[in-house]
Amino acid sequence: MSLRLLLVLGAFLAFGPAPLSAEAAPEADPTVQAQETGEIRGQVVERGTSRPLAGAAVEVVDGPGPVTTDGQGRFVLRNVPVGTVTVRAQLLGYETLEVPDVRVTPGRATSLTLELRERALVLEGIEVRAARIVTRDDAPTSTIRLSAEEVRRTAGGQTDISRTLLSLPGVVGGVDNRNDLLVRGGGPGENAYWLDGIRIPRINHFETQGVGGGALGLLNVEFIEDTDFYAGGFPARYGDALSSVLVVRNRSGSSDRFRGDVTVGASEAGVTVDGPLGDRGTLLFSLRRSYLQLLFQLLDLPIRPAYWDTQLRAEWDLDDRNRITVVGLGAIDELELVPPEDGDPAGIEIANRVLDNDQWGYTTGVVWRRLVDAGTVRLALSRSMDRFLFEGRNADTDEILVSNDAWEAENRIRLDADLRLAPRVVLGVGAEATREGIRSDFLDAGGPGRPISDPLRFDDTVRWWSGAGWTQLSAPLMEGRPGTRGLTATAGLRADTHELLAGGVQVSPRLGVAWGPLAEWEFTASTGRFLQPPPRLALAVEVDDRLVNRGLPFQEARHFVAGAAWSPSDAVRVSLEGFHKPYRNLPRSVADPRVVLQNEGGDFGFVGAEPLVGDARGRARGVEVFVQAQSDGRGYLLTSYTLSRSEFRGPDGQFRPSSWDARHALDLTGGLRFGPGDRWELGSRWRIVSGRPFTPFDPDASAEAFPRTGVGVPDRSRLNEERTPAYHRLDVRLDRRVTLAGLTGRVYLDIQNLYNRSNLFGFTYTQDPAFPDNLRPREQIGLLPTVGFTLEW
Repeated sequence: MSLRLLLVLGAFLAFGPAPLSAEAAPEADPTVQAQETGEIRGQVVERGTSRPLAGAAVEVVDGPGPVTTDGQGRFVLRNVPVGTVTVRAQLLGYETLEVPDVRVTPGRATSLTLELRERALVLEGIEVRAARIVTRDDAPTSTIRLSAEEVRRTAGGQTDISRTLLSLPGVVGGVDNRNDLLVRGGGPGENAYWLDGIRIPRINHFETQGVGGGALGLLNVEFIEDTDFYAGGFPARYGDALSSVLVVRNRSGSSDRFRGDVTVGASEAGVTVDGPLGDRGTLLFSLRRSYLQLLFQLLDLPIRPAYWDTQLRAEWDLDDRNRITVVGLGAIDELELVPPEDGDPAGIEIANRVLDNDQWGYTTGVVWRRLVDAGTVRLALSRSMDRFLFEGRNADTDEILVSNDAWEAENRIRLDADLRLAPRVVLGVGAEATREGIRSDFLDAGGPGRPISDPLRFDDTVRWWSGAGWTQLSAPLMEGRPGTRGLTATAGLRADTHELLAGGVQVSPRLGVAWGPLAEWEFTASTGRFLQPPPRLALAVEVDDRLVNRGLPFQEARHFVAGAAWSPSDAVRVSLEGFHKPYRNLPRSVADPRVVLQNEGGDFGFVGAEPLVGDARGRARGVEVFVQAQSDGRGYLLTSYTLSRSEFRGPDGQFRPSSWDARHALDLTGGLRFGPGDRWELGSRWRIVSGRPFTPFDPDASAEAFPRTGVGVPDRSRLNEERTPAYHRLDVRLDRRVTLAGLTGRVYLDIQNLYNRSNLFGFTYTQDPAFPDNLRPREQIGLLPTVGFTLEW
């Protein structure tokens, strides 16, 4: 066992199992701890329309008797034992819902929204099981809901929602130092993110411009109430994505008094404050600062990343029907490159190879929600702004090889509604208009080692309009036997237009069905057309004062999904899904037709700054198995396996493996709570992923380019011909709930890659004599223990 692991274990044991206050000391009366209680506050609403449901019975399973929701569907559960509980909601005419993993603390009321699905009345004497695994009528396939507790406790997840999603079927990551979402063979730029009804262009620090992946997530997990992740077949209300959509809903702030917490995590420290705003409003606010740059400096690493981020959520109930919600999210990222003092050749190469990378950005929005008799109407206004500063120079001559100073902005107005037309018949309808733009001062010197042979320079501002409208109807087609779902269907239609793209108004149909012939079985299928514009940076490229990429088509993917699910009990679900996803109209390089943009974006920097043609194609297909055993008592388990294949081709017609073509991926995530009051929780995640493709270097071109650029030149005639070895690692996390001077909190030990597996993710070209083949292996994270804590007041 390494010295650093021993030191971290010692620190954890010093702060973990030992008593942290008189109340927790061994000589104290053990009944004092058993009497720790908290509150759960929330609302019961109708799934699909968000109409509040009065008269619903809400209770803690195996707890005191239920409470009844008021006229606005609100409830308060008091004197709930501290720890993790399951909450049940029941109402005549609706399916009973049980929500596990609801975390209760004495310092802060837990916020919870319970969505009940309408159902046909069940005859007396027929037993109907409660639903624990949430499914959606408007997205019958490929949809998974995760609670805040599931995001927080994931071993190796670093409280980063993108890394948590790696436990799900069809989702693989890029490399350990990035949190790219690669969904069903797609690239990191094919996903869309929504936060409390506002479109969020970026959710990562040190984002790769044009594709969205990055280093670390900037969403604060302490804000999250739950999330919906659509790995395919998502509803018509969501566009601008080819692979997946992540929808995050944040909790409300405390309505009785101001509360807060201090958190120190694996890479940053922060403070969160929440409390009332008058009699009808609440506030959530957080500010975080990284300390990675200090650790990297102590280790004499050439990369020194530093960042700030902040998040805001405020809401006011103007009356019983009208609510205003304000959302804010911002980040500042700064990267310093410092050659190592000891002259380490590998460190010097990193400092010469990596682009100087500074960024900042924000999204602000306001949502007006109006309850009407038939459902809910929402009007959202938002603005997003991001600035990217990249620069790469020759280390010896100081020649500027590439420089990119880009400002991206969008102003969006969105109106949508969910309306109940009849029992179990819900209509969704909406429209949006977006004013977008990019100002880019760009230079690529071209020549040896650069993606283009001739210099490219442009400095201009480009603005355009885009818009969309949609409708979706979900309804039962055939009633099932009592206790079964029967046959339901959803049909949607979306229309998109973009001022700079060819094709005018593009219409995209969506269709899905779900059939539950038995209480334990459900069969689902969906299909649809999905569109996404090329990156904004690509649309700004000018040659001879002409926008050369104007007139590109929308990128297109079609989803064909079918699956079956078996639920032998309330808390267990086993699902099998197959998918086929053909692509068309993908941008590819004019300079090298073999380079398809979908294959790019796996490293820091930018994508799309060159003349492009939109005629490339691709395909991804596979089978997924997913086992969910929701927490029932003290244990939980997620098991996912994906067998898939992903390929793209240029105008030569030859399909080649994509950069994201991981054929096999297996993930086992589980945990156990133990000790008095379930104060301890041990979680683990083991992943194995088959080798990923990479392109070998051209020896002659690399030898010529390396002294100038510090990087090798890929041999595109052998595009993705080679593969890395299989990747696997075990992450373990140990949490303990603690009490300190009347305050409560959590302390954790997280160990990534417990058995210190050496995982290779590629090579860099080098002229270091220590590597006669000119290939320096690039290894992923080895054994990495971290300690963190959260203290609430």
